[in-house]
Amino acid sequence: MKKVTFIVCLLVTSLGFAQTIVENFDPLLPLLPTSPFFQDNADGTVNMLQVTDPDTTPTRGNVLRLITTASAPWQGAGLILQGPLLDLTDTPDPDDLKVKIWVYSNTGMPLDILAKVTDGAPAADSATDATHNGSGWEQLTFDFGINRDNTAIANGIYQRITFFPAWDTTSCTSLGIGCYGSDPAPAGITMYIDEISFGDPPILGANNWTGSTDTNWDTASNWDNNVVPTAGDVAVIPNVANRPIASGPITLSEMLIQPGASVTAAAAVTNTGIITVASGASFIAPTSVSGQVTYERNLSTSNWYYVSSPVVGQNVDAFVTALALETQGAFQSFCAFDTAISNWVCYENASTFVGDFINGKGYIVSLLGASGAISFTGTMNTGNELIMLDPTGNGYNLIGNPYTSFIDTGAMLSASTAALSTETIWVFDASTNSYETKVTVDNFQLAPGQGGFIQSNGAAGNVVINEAFQSHQDPDTFLRSADRTEIYLTLSDGSRLKNTRIYYIDGATTGFDNGYDGPMFRAFSDPFSIYTHLVTDGIGRDMGVQSIPNDDYENLVVPVGITVTSGTEFSISASSINLPDGLDLYLEDRDNNTFTVLTTNSDFTLTTTSSLNGVGRFYLHTVSSVLGINDTALATNLQIYTTASTKELIIKGQLSGATTAELYNIEGKLMITKALDQFNASNVVNVSDLSSGVYVVTVANAKQTKTQKVIIK
Repeated sequence: MKKVTFIVCLLVTSLGFAQTIVENFDPLLPLLPTSPFFQDNADGTVNMLQVTDPDTTPTRGNVLRLITTASAPWQGAGLILQGPLLDLTDTPDPDDLKVKIWVYSNTGMPLDILAKVTDGAPAADSATDATHNGSGWEQLTFDFGINRDNTAIANGIYQRITFFPAWDTTSCTSLGIGCYGSDPAPAGITMYIDEISFGDPPILGANNWTGSTDTNWDTASNWDNNVVPTAGDVAVIPNVANRPIASGPITLSEMLIQPGASVTAAAAVTNTGIITVASGASFIAPTSVSGQVTYERNLSTSNWYYVSSPVVGQNVDAFVTALALETQGAFQSFCAFDTAISNWVCYENASTFVGDFINGKGYIVSLLGASGAISFTGTMNTGNELIMLDPTGNGYNLIGNPYTSFIDTGAMLSASTAALSTETIWVFDASTNSYETKVTVDNFQLAPGQGGFIQSNGAAGNVVINEAFQSHQDPDTFLRSADRTEIYLTLSDGSRLKNTRIYYIDGATTGFDNGYDGPMFRAFSDPFSIYTHLVTDGIGRDMGVQSIPNDDYENLVVPVGITVTSGTEFSISASSINLPDGLDLYLEDRDNNTFTVLTTNSDFTLTTTSSLNGVGRFYLHTVSSVLGINDTALATNLQIYTTASTKELIIKGQLSGATTAELYNIEGKLMITKALDQFNASNVVNVSDLSSGVYVVTVANAKQTKTQKVIIK
């Protein structure tokens, strides 16, 4: 028995966005020019293009037939697509790395198929595999995001993709299929292949939305065949500028809403098949939706993700069974949060969670060791959700988005304030392994299938999630105010990142403002974190977000707290949005009596000799630049500044009468007093004995005073 090979050369235009190629082998519907070639097998059979075998259903028109024999080492048929090469170097979307094919075979048992892309040099090969169930037509997905041997894909431009039936699998012996390198594929397999695609393939024969005219679903010119979908049609909605909005009823067979796309249906939706909402897409239909709805969500890493079901009726056992989850004994990596004990309860042999996902409840899941996709199938949620909070323990409840669209958490928190400790939701960031604090003023958009923590105020109460809170957003959008000033402080030890945020908002106070200020998530201990305390009455509460007035930058000093263990080398950096011109950010370290300017190229760094936990050592200052000019001028063109090289304070300009200069530290302590020479246009004060930091200089005579901050380096 010999090895069987099927070769397809895929040549694709290199684009800066998701690529799609489809070869359906139908000459009447060419998507790209093709040039097929065939290869005879040693026993006289021919791998060839043909009309689907009469015994296969459904009939698919022209397909590629591959027959295996026992007498030829290389049996195959190839297809060359005319154009540039297959480019896997530009992959902003995880789906860009997926090749999909429809397969039919007569094996009657599972058939493992390996797909390998190559540029002609074996060392650059990247391979992945998928299992065909052995009966009926089935769409297989080959994900090149991670190679079959768990190495990273070799980014590059490839010349061909090769499919190997009955390739080596861990279960090949039990399946009766020989492993490559010992026994080749069995003879007598007839396999049909159709619709080879890269990325997100169009559905052949579907009615595709173009949005070429406007956003009106019922405008015929918005559809590629100039006909609005009706009963029996399959509608495909790609991510285009004009996103469909239907004011009247929709009737169709199926609908696919592709990544980044959205559909809004104000009236009833009647579908006899399945509406599929791809990861990153959204669907708003508050009236009624018949039939099934499937929502897909891509998990891009092997980290933990907070999820919820955006449909009604998804069975928990079926969901877990469909995933390849890490197991530890009887437990699998799918868990719910127990508020009373502030800990996780994980799935155990179909006995822990009974029935369906609970609407509005959050869970965590991890595809440990790999990235991948999860999906939820059920009926559309077309009502408001009222989630009863558990006030026990420390009151943290894990909730989730119950809709196939984004929800405005600002509206949700505001509507539920009577039941909450604060108007705060904490969402888990898998990339930094940390909880991000989001408050009402953030208007954070919780994605479909995403969960987050809120905290009960300790009494019985509910969280309200209304249909009116739904919205469409571009994937990974983080909404910020266009005009408010924001400062981000980031703590890093080279491998971990944590942050805290400060907002400057008109009307905010220096005390606690619910909806504007949000505490850190403290359900679990965190040995590495950064936070602030309120400028006024902030003792005892670690803030993840603090909002303060936007009219007194230089007089508001923000206490900064960090938690690190002894011996940790860490850095604190800062970034800002809309910081007024002339202001700089300085981190004060009172233990070392230093001020460090935080800029793009300057961070505060320290290696601890003991563990740090709390505030009192570090403070953030927003101060004017060294050459800032005070509104009350003492003399024309009077300049006050310092020099770093000689560590001197310079007071330059014409003085009038007896004049004195006084220098204070940031706490108001007088450090230097010096009488200035009124007949000298430049007076020099030696400040070499002073520590680096921010100081205040007052220059005064009998009639006028000028005060200005300076930096001594």
